[in-house]
Amino acid sequence: ACVISLGVLQLNEPTELVSKLSEVLAADRDSAVVLAHIPNAMAKLLRQVPAGDFTREATMDQLLQILRNKPKRDTLIRQSAVQAVGMMATANDVRNAELFKTLKHLSKKGRDQQIKHYTAIAMAHLGAADPAMRMETVKFLMDRMKKSSTSYEPWCGLALGVMAFHLQKNGDFLPPVAMEATLTAFKRCKVPDRKAAYALALGLMDYTAAADDIRDSMMRKRDSQFRGYAAVSLGLLNSRENMQ
Repeated sequence: ACVISLGVLQLNEPTELVSKLSEVLAADRDSAVVLAHIPNAMAKLLRQVPAGDFTREATMDQLLQILRNKPKRDTLIRQSAVQAVGMMATANDVRNAELFKTLKHLSKKGRDQQIKHYTAIAMAHLGAADPAMRMETVKFLMDRMKKSSTSYEPWCGLALGVMAFHLQKNGDFLPPVAMEATLTAFKRCKVPDRKAAYALALGLMDYTAAADDIRDSMMRKRDSQFRGYAAVSLGLLNSRENMQ
Protein backbone atom coordinates (compact mmCIF):
# COMPACT_ATOMS: atom_id res chain seq x y z
CA ALA A 1 0.00 0.00 0.00
CA CYS A 2 2.87 2.38 0.77
CA VAL A 3 4.52 1.71 -2.60
CA ILE A 4 1.25 2.27 -4.46
CA SER A 5 0.75 5.53 -2.54
CA LEU A 6 4.23 6.74 -3.46
CA GLY A 7 3.51 5.97 -7.10
CA VAL A 8 0.52 8.31 -7.29
CA LEU A 9 2.34 11.32 -5.87
CA GLN A 10 2.58 14.29 -8.20
CA LEU A 11 6.19 15.35 -7.63
CA ASN A 12 8.00 18.08 -9.54
CA GLU A 13 11.26 16.29 -8.85
CA PRO A 14 10.68 12.52 -8.50
CA THR A 15 14.21 11.30 -9.21
CA GLU A 16 15.35 10.96 -5.57
CA LEU A 17 12.30 8.89 -4.66
CA VAL A 18 12.65 6.75 -7.78
CA SER A 19 16.29 6.10 -6.94
CA LYS A 20 15.35 4.90 -3.45
CA LEU A 21 12.64 2.62 -4.83
CA SER A 22 15.16 1.30 -7.35
CA GLU A 23 17.55 0.41 -4.54
CA VAL A 24 14.83 -1.53 -2.71
CA LEU A 25 13.95 -3.39 -5.90
CA ALA A 26 17.58 -4.22 -6.63
CA ALA A 27 18.25 -5.45 -3.08
CA ASP A 28 15.54 -8.12 -3.53
CA ARG A 29 15.05 -8.57 0.21
CA ASP A 30 11.33 -7.87 0.53
CA SER A 31 8.40 -10.07 -0.36
CA ALA A 32 7.82 -10.50 -4.08
CA VAL A 33 4.32 -9.10 -3.58
CA VAL A 34 5.84 -5.86 -2.24
CA LEU A 35 8.60 -5.68 -4.84
CA ALA A 36 6.14 -6.30 -7.67
CA HIS A 37 4.49 -2.94 -6.98
CA ILE A 38 7.75 -1.00 -7.37
CA PRO A 39 8.19 -1.03 -11.19
CA ASN A 40 4.73 0.42 -11.71
CA ALA A 41 5.30 3.06 -9.03
CA MET A 42 8.59 4.13 -10.59
CA ALA A 43 7.03 4.30 -14.06
CA LYS A 44 4.19 6.50 -12.84
CA LEU A 45 6.58 8.85 -11.05
CA LEU A 46 8.68 9.19 -14.21
CA ARG A 47 5.86 9.72 -16.71
CA GLN A 48 6.60 13.43 -17.12
CA VAL A 49 10.39 13.06 -17.09
CA PRO A 50 11.80 13.49 -20.63
CA ALA A 51 13.76 10.89 -22.55
CA GLY A 52 17.47 11.03 -21.86
CA ASP A 53 17.16 11.88 -18.16
CA PHE A 54 19.75 9.93 -16.15
CA THR A 55 17.34 8.45 -13.59
CA ARG A 56 14.82 7.55 -16.28
CA GLU A 57 17.52 5.80 -18.31
CA ALA A 58 18.79 3.93 -15.26
CA THR A 59 15.24 2.81 -14.42
CA MET A 60 14.63 1.61 -17.96
CA ASP A 61 17.91 -0.33 -17.85
CA GLN A 62 16.90 -1.95 -14.57
CA LEU A 63 13.46 -2.94 -15.84
CA LEU A 64 14.76 -4.32 -19.13
CA GLN A 65 17.27 -6.43 -17.21
CA ILE A 66 14.43 -7.80 -15.12
CA LEU A 67 12.52 -8.67 -18.30
CA ARG A 68 15.59 -10.49 -19.57
CA ASN A 69 15.63 -12.32 -16.20
CA LYS A 70 19.25 -11.36 -15.48
CA PRO A 71 19.51 -11.87 -12.58
CA LYS A 72 16.55 -14.21 -12.17
CA ARG A 73 13.58 -12.52 -10.50
CA ASP A 74 10.16 -13.62 -9.30
CA THR A 75 7.47 -13.88 -11.98
CA LEU A 76 5.29 -11.29 -10.23
CA ILE A 77 8.09 -8.73 -10.48
CA ARG A 78 8.65 -9.49 -14.15
CA GLN A 79 4.92 -9.13 -14.87
CA SER A 80 5.00 -5.69 -13.26
CA ALA A 81 8.13 -4.72 -15.18
CA VAL A 82 6.38 -5.42 -18.51
CA GLN A 83 3.56 -3.06 -17.60
CA ALA A 84 6.03 -0.45 -16.32
CA VAL A 85 8.19 -0.22 -19.44
CA GLY A 86 5.03 0.36 -21.46
CA MET A 87 3.90 3.18 -19.19
CA MET A 88 7.35 4.77 -19.44
CA ALA A 89 7.21 4.98 -23.24
CA THR A 90 7.47 8.53 -24.56
CA ALA A 91 7.87 10.19 -27.93
CA ASN A 92 11.27 10.80 -29.47
CA ASP A 93 13.01 8.25 -27.27
CA VAL A 94 15.86 6.55 -29.12
CA ARG A 95 15.26 3.45 -27.00
CA ASN A 96 11.75 2.82 -28.29
CA ALA A 97 13.01 0.50 -31.02
CA GLU A 98 14.85 -1.53 -28.37
CA LEU A 99 11.72 -1.59 -26.23
CA PHE A 100 9.60 -2.80 -29.15
CA LYS A 101 12.10 -5.56 -29.92
CA THR A 102 12.12 -6.72 -26.29
CA LEU A 103 8.33 -6.80 -26.04
CA LYS A 104 8.05 -8.63 -29.36
CA HIS A 105 10.55 -11.25 -28.21
CA LEU A 106 8.72 -11.80 -24.90
CA SER A 107 5.37 -12.07 -26.66
CA LYS A 108 6.70 -15.03 -28.62
CA LYS A 109 9.30 -16.62 -26.36
CA GLY A 110 8.16 -15.70 -22.83
CA ARG A 111 7.45 -18.69 -20.61
CA ASP A 112 4.86 -17.04 -18.37
CA GLN A 113 1.53 -16.57 -20.12
CA GLN A 114 0.59 -13.41 -18.23
CA ILE A 115 3.90 -11.76 -19.08
CA LYS A 116 3.17 -12.51 -22.73
CA HIS A 117 -0.32 -11.02 -22.36
CA TYR A 118 1.01 -7.84 -20.75
CA THR A 119 3.40 -7.27 -23.66
CA ALA A 120 0.34 -6.43 -25.80
CA ILE A 121 -0.78 -3.72 -23.37
CA ALA A 122 2.77 -2.37 -23.17
CA MET A 123 2.78 -2.21 -26.98
CA ALA A 124 -0.42 -0.15 -26.77
CA HIS A 125 1.24 2.42 -24.51
CA LEU A 126 4.28 2.54 -26.80
CA GLY A 127 2.18 3.09 -29.92
CA ALA A 128 0.07 5.75 -28.26
CA ALA A 129 3.10 7.62 -26.90
CA ASP A 130 5.33 7.68 -29.97
CA PRO A 131 3.90 8.52 -33.42
CA ALA A 132 7.08 7.15 -35.00
CA MET A 133 6.33 3.69 -33.55
CA ARG A 134 2.57 3.76 -34.02
CA MET A 135 2.11 1.98 -37.32
CA GLU A 136 4.66 -0.68 -36.39
CA THR A 137 2.88 -1.46 -33.11
CA VAL A 138 -0.58 -1.38 -34.74
CA LYS A 139 0.59 -3.76 -37.46
CA PHE A 140 2.15 -6.11 -34.91
CA LEU A 141 -1.02 -6.22 -32.79
CA MET A 142 -3.28 -6.66 -35.83
CA ASP A 143 -1.13 -9.47 -37.24
CA ARG A 144 -1.02 -11.34 -33.94
CA MET A 145 -4.74 -10.81 -33.41
CA LYS A 146 -5.36 -12.60 -36.70
CA LYS A 147 -2.73 -15.32 -36.56
CA SER A 148 -1.76 -16.32 -33.03
CA SER A 149 -4.74 -18.68 -32.42
CA THR A 150 -4.11 -18.49 -28.66
CA SER A 151 -5.31 -16.45 -25.70
CA TYR A 152 -2.87 -13.76 -26.91
CA GLU A 153 -5.28 -12.83 -29.72
CA PRO A 154 -7.92 -11.13 -27.54
CA TRP A 155 -5.20 -9.37 -25.55
CA CYS A 156 -4.01 -7.84 -28.83
CA GLY A 157 -7.55 -6.70 -29.53
CA LEU A 158 -7.82 -5.23 -26.05
CA ALA A 159 -4.44 -3.53 -26.54
CA LEU A 160 -5.71 -1.84 -29.71
CA GLY A 161 -8.64 -0.58 -27.65
CA VAL A 162 -6.31 0.78 -24.97
CA MET A 163 -4.20 2.50 -27.63
CA ALA A 164 -7.30 4.05 -29.22
CA PHE A 165 -8.50 5.29 -25.83
CA HIS A 166 -5.20 7.05 -25.11
CA LEU A 167 -5.01 8.50 -28.61
CA GLN A 168 -8.52 9.95 -28.34
CA LYS A 169 -7.57 11.79 -25.16
CA ASN A 170 -4.94 13.63 -27.21
CA GLY A 171 -7.23 14.29 -30.18
CA ASP A 172 -5.76 11.49 -32.31
CA PHE A 173 -7.29 8.29 -33.66
CA LEU A 174 -6.50 4.65 -34.34
CA PRO A 175 -6.45 3.71 -38.06
CA PRO A 176 -9.98 2.60 -39.11
CA VAL A 177 -8.60 -0.66 -40.47
CA ALA A 178 -7.59 -1.66 -36.92
CA MET A 179 -11.12 -1.02 -35.65
CA GLU A 180 -12.61 -3.04 -38.51
CA ALA A 181 -10.21 -5.91 -37.81
CA THR A 182 -11.20 -5.92 -34.14
CA LEU A 183 -14.88 -6.08 -35.06
CA THR A 184 -14.17 -8.97 -37.42
CA ALA A 185 -12.34 -10.79 -34.62
CA PHE A 186 -15.27 -10.12 -32.28
CA LYS A 187 -17.80 -11.58 -34.73
CA ARG A 188 -15.79 -14.74 -35.45
CA CYS A 189 -14.85 -15.45 -31.81
CA LYS A 190 -16.97 -18.11 -30.05
CA VAL A 191 -15.25 -18.29 -26.64
CA PRO A 192 -17.19 -16.02 -24.22
CA ASP A 193 -14.29 -14.58 -22.20
CA ARG A 194 -12.24 -13.86 -25.32
CA LYS A 195 -15.23 -12.38 -27.09
CA ALA A 196 -15.72 -10.15 -24.04
CA ALA A 197 -12.20 -8.75 -24.51
CA TYR A 198 -13.01 -7.77 -28.09
CA ALA A 199 -16.28 -6.20 -26.97
CA LEU A 200 -14.49 -4.09 -24.40
CA ALA A 201 -11.86 -3.11 -26.98
CA LEU A 202 -14.55 -1.89 -29.38
CA GLY A 203 -16.05 0.20 -26.60
CA LEU A 204 -12.68 1.74 -25.77
CA MET A 205 -12.25 2.53 -29.47
CA ASP A 206 -15.60 4.34 -29.48
CA TYR A 207 -16.35 2.34 -32.63
CA THR A 208 -20.07 3.00 -32.83
CA ALA A 209 -20.43 0.84 -35.95
CA ALA A 210 -19.98 -2.18 -33.68
CA ALA A 211 -22.92 -1.39 -31.36
CA ASP A 212 -25.53 -3.50 -33.18
CA ASP A 213 -23.27 -6.56 -33.35
CA ILE A 214 -22.41 -6.26 -29.65
CA ARG A 215 -26.07 -5.89 -28.70
CA ASP A 216 -27.11 -8.86 -30.85
CA SER A 217 -24.40 -11.07 -29.34
CA MET A 218 -25.42 -9.98 -25.87
CA MET A 219 -29.02 -11.01 -26.55
CA ARG A 220 -28.05 -14.40 -27.97
CA LYS A 221 -25.44 -15.53 -25.45
CA ARG A 222 -26.29 -16.54 -21.90
CA ASP A 223 -22.78 -16.31 -20.43
CA SER A 224 -23.10 -13.73 -17.64
CA GLN A 225 -19.48 -12.55 -17.79
CA PHE A 226 -19.68 -11.88 -21.51
CA ARG A 227 -23.02 -10.13 -21.14
CA GLY A 228 -21.58 -7.89 -18.43
CA TYR A 229 -18.63 -6.78 -20.55
CA ALA A 230 -20.90 -6.34 -23.56
CA ALA A 231 -23.06 -4.02 -21.47
CA VAL A 232 -19.98 -2.03 -20.42
CA SER A 233 -18.96 -1.76 -24.06
CA LEU A 234 -22.39 -0.44 -25.08
CA GLY A 235 -22.09 2.10 -22.29
CA LEU A 236 -18.69 3.24 -23.56
CA LEU A 237 -20.25 3.58 -27.00
CA ASN A 238 -23.01 5.73 -25.49
CA SER A 239 -25.49 3.45 -27.20
CA ARG A 240 -28.62 5.04 -25.76
CA GLU A 241 -30.92 3.16 -28.10
CA ASN A 242 -30.03 -0.02 -26.19
CA MET A 243 -30.97 1.31 -22.75
CA GLN A 244 -34.23 -0.68 -22.64
